[in-house]
Amino acid sequence: MKTIGIDIDGVLRNFHKQLLLVARILNPNLKVTNNFSDYWLRDAIDLSKEQLRQICHHTHPHQVFVEAPAYESNVLFLSKMMQHLEGVEFVAITAAGGYNNEHLTYKWLAKHELNFRRVIFCPGNKKAKENIDILVDDSSENYNAWKLKRGPEDFLIMDRPWNQDCKATRIPHLGALFTEDYCMAGDCLKNHKLNKAYQLIF
Repeated sequence: MKTIGIDIDGVLRNFHKQLLLVARILNPNLKVTNNFSDYWLRDAIDLSKEQLRQICHHTHPHQVFVEAPAYESNVLFLSKMMQHLEGVEFVAITAAGGYNNEHLTYKWLAKHELNFRRVIFCPGNKKAKENIDILVDDSSENYNAWKLKRGPEDFLIMDRPWNQDCKATRIPHLGALFTEDYCMAGDCLKNHKLNKAYQLIF
């Protein structure tokens, strides 16, 4: 059985949009630009990484992690694949743990009816050590750590503004796993229910 690791923030959960929203509510006069070239919004917002981490991990974790919107097309199609694709295990793998906040991610997953059999909480640079065959992630730093441990293969980068420097194989959405260019095409293309879901969602 093939095991596909799916990152949560930046792939399924729109963590950045929600963090920016909460930061602006807390700081009404905050200046914001449209430059999202850095994962921690360094060029978009006049708050440091540590200030943003304080908001999401300590002062307002529920508002950030539970109330964050989903990347709807990714969530919908992943849900269909989890139901109808045989021979593949999908595992959530996220760095959104620590600070006793893991339960908030479980709440978010339940809210969006994503019933992973396994949810792995680990630092992003440790994901390559986990027992997964392929990783879908949105972090350039995580790709660099993966490449050092495993080489450049079997890592798919979800196309986001903050990872344009990443040299990993780039996908626009999880539906790309369904197409002929990517890892699960053979099984997906034969699956009538997934074929229909793909046409409806994408």
